[in-house]
Amino acid sequence: MTLKTRVVGFLQYAQGDDVQTYLQRWLAQSMRLTDGLFDPVSGHNHNGSGSNGPIVSGGGGVTMQWRGAWTTPAAYAKNDGVSYQGSSYICLNNTTSNTPPPSDPTNWGLLAQAGATGPAGATGPQGATGATGPQGATGATGAQGPTGPTGPAGAPGMNWRGAWSTAPTTYAVNDVVSYQGSSYIAIIGNTGTPPPSSSWALVAQGGTTTWGSP
Repeated sequence: MTLKTRVVGFLQYAQGDDVQTYLQRWLAQSMRLTDGLFDPVSGHNHNGSGSNGPIVSGGGGVTMQWRGAWTTPAAYAKNDGVSYQGSSYICLNNTTSNTPPPSDPTNWGLLAQAGATGPAGATGPQGATGATGPQGATGATGAQGPTGPTGPAGAPGMNWRGAWSTAPTTYAVNDVVSYQGSSYIAIIGNTGTPPPSSSWALVAQGGTTTWGSP
């Protein structure tokens, strides 16, 4: 019987069928025909109980207990999994050895080898300049510096004595007097010697007074 004949056969309405009855009958019939029409082994049901189809049973699996990064000292049981320097290993025997997994093939089997370091990536673009930070606090005042050396002595200043007077007034060097409208400074100590003379030097010459019209 062809596929077309079988499909047409269970799509026919029976007299008195309503829609619900038809759909229920259609679903049951399609489930019965599916195994025979589409299964690659004739007569084999999908539940594995056919007369001439294979019955497959699963093998015994191994459950691995992940322990994270390998450490020492530590006790590991068979089928424990660890990571070490980028690779992963499974414990083959109960062990407390402090030998790292790659150097202890008796107790550890490689699960996944760490990949090689990839090439350096291209330099990224220059980032935007960050905002200016806040003003920092004022630093502490520095220590007082040492006192500088004493400067040289300045030249002696003038000692104003007023109008020159006769003896017994004694004048010392740098004494300054006025005499007949001019001013003089003593360059030699003296008593009773009026300026101008060798004992006095002119500081400011007195002006000439002119009366009337020229």
